[in-house]
Amino acid sequence: MESPRFVWPAVPGALGYRVALYRAGAQIFERDVTGTALDFPASWTYAGKLESLIRGTYQWIVWPLFGSGATARVAPAIVSARYVV
Repeated sequence: MESPRFVWPAVPGALGYRVALYRAGAQIFERDVTGTALDFPASWTYAGKLESLIRGTYQWIVWPLFGSGATARVAPAIVSARYVV
């Protein structure tokens, strides 16, 4: 199976974005990126468990990140969409 590429619109002033993926309501992926796209890995480790995309329905969410260090904040989600494998 080919790994997907997730793309979202830029938010003015955002320093990066937090991307999360959920399967059956459980979070299985999270990564902070500086651009507006993520080439999804074939497999990854999350919470100490090796994960990969399997057949099913997923929810992917993107939040813009503002500031850095102790003043960093996560803004409301700009993407909340289904992805079906």
